Formats: sequence, C-alpha cells, structure tokens
Amino acid sequence: MTEIEFKMDGPIFDHGSPIHLVAKVLTEVQIIFDKTYLELERTNRITKKDRQRYLIRSTEFRKGSFVSDFQIVYDAANMVLPTVAVVSSDTLWEYTKNAWELIKLVHSNFKETKEPPQYQPNNNGTATLIQGDFKQVFNGPVINIAKEALPHYRELTDLLVNEPGLDRIHLGDPDIPEIVLESNNSELLNYETITNGEPVIVVCDVFDFNKVKKVGKLTAKSESDIPAGNYRFEVVGQRGSEADYIYSMLKSEVKLRCLREELVKPMGINKISCLHVIEIIYD
Repeated sequence: MTEIEFKMDGPIFDHGSPIHLVAKVLTEVQIIFDKTYLELERTNRITKKDRQRYLIRSTEFRKGSFVSDFQIVYDAANMVLPTVAVVSSDTLWEYTKNAWELIKLVHSNFKETKEPPQYQPNNNGTATLIQGDFKQVFNGPVINIAKEALPHYRELTDLLVNEPGLDRIHLGDPDIPEIVLESNNSELLNYETITNGEPVIVVCDVFDFNKVKKVGKLTAKSESDIPAGNYRFEVVGQRGSEADYIYSMLKSEVKLRCLREELVKPMGINKISCLHVIEIIYD
C-alpha cells in the first residue's frame, strides 16, 4: 500500500469544496492511475474483480484547500498473472510519476526544438526518448502509459484554465509533490498548429460556405491526397470568385488545391485542423 497526498488549491475552496469540480478532478485522477494499471497488467479494461484488488482509496479529508490522503491499494494475494512479481502499489505510483515526467519532457522539449519525440527500444526492456539532442531512458511501459494518460492530464489543465479560482492540483509528497499542475503553467500541454507548405488536391463536396468570412466545411472523398472525412476550410487564394465557391456547393464534386494547417501532437499523430484553399481546379 502506497500513501500520497492529493491537493487542490485556490480561492474557490475558501468557503467549501464545489462538488461538481471535485468530482471532475477526482474522475480524471482515477483514470490516470487506471491507465498505469491497465498497461502493467496488460489488459484492456478494469473488471469488478480488478477493483477488488486495485483501487485508490481516500482515507482523510482536511480543511483549507481540498486536501485528501490517498492510498494506492493493490492486493496480489489471488493473482496468477505473470506480472504479479513486478506489479505493486509502489510500482503503480512509480510508473504513474515517470509517465508524467515523460509527458512534461516531451512537451517542453517540443516547444523549444519543434522536434517530435522518437523512441529507441533497448535490449533490457527500456526505451530511450530522443528529441533533438536530448536523450533519456525510460522503462518501456512508461511510454504507453504517458500516451494513454495524456488526454486526462489535458482535461485537468483545461479545468485549471476554465474554472475561476482553481489554481493548483498536486499529487505525491506533501512538501515536494511529484505531479503538479498549475493554472499559470497550463499552456505546457497545449497543441500548436503549423501550415504544411506542400499543396494537396482535395476532391470533395462543399456543404457549407460563408461568403463574408470566406470559410466553410467540406467532405473530402477517398480520391483526395488527405484522408476522407469532414474538414473546415478557409479561402486564401486569389483565383476563383466567391460566386465560384458558392456554385461549387451545388455540385456533388469539386477539386480544390489546398495547404494543410495541422494540429501538432508531440505524443500522437498530427491532425488536420483546417484546409487553406488556394484555388479551384477546373478539369
């Protein structure tokens, strides 16, 4: 059994603890620990039997901010899985901490170097994070845990931004907590956008266009240079009048030459956030 402190700080707690906020944060924290458990146990979901041997238990609530002592409980008495020799409440906490450290490193390095991370597997079950000139070795499962937990850390940072009066969330040692998220550093996990300079041909159906803002929506077909699906677009080229784009909405298919604005995810696959239309292609 491993004991850690969980704490939320900010003026929102001056007159008590808002239940809706506490529930949201605790849910995301529980899921973050669950991602570690699932990876170490090499399973896809947590069953009722899992909850009988693994849980995060609150043992005490204290006044001030919202403060609670957490126990990470892992009972391996009836386990027969091959991971029983290495999984414990201590390893669950260690891997959770290491995954957060990896997330911080990847995102802070990316903001400085614009280099996406690469992972070089080693023979001893570890992997080396390589990002520009930076290198650091992590236990292999930490990488998958970090990728799975990242969306839930982002949910917590969104709460820090959008909930007035919530300033800080921390987990770990009361004096030097290992996992800390703060409203004044919430941009760490923000995604950035870049515009790819190589044009692509998009065969599509334009189903919405605002002639004032010159923006719209389209459905890209399988013949396109990008994956099929719905995309937002804006007109940036000089060739083609507004009437041309409006007329194209009446056709079942039109070809557009576009630049891709991509949402850069340092620990995932980049996603097209917007298409910048250069011109209509007339066959």
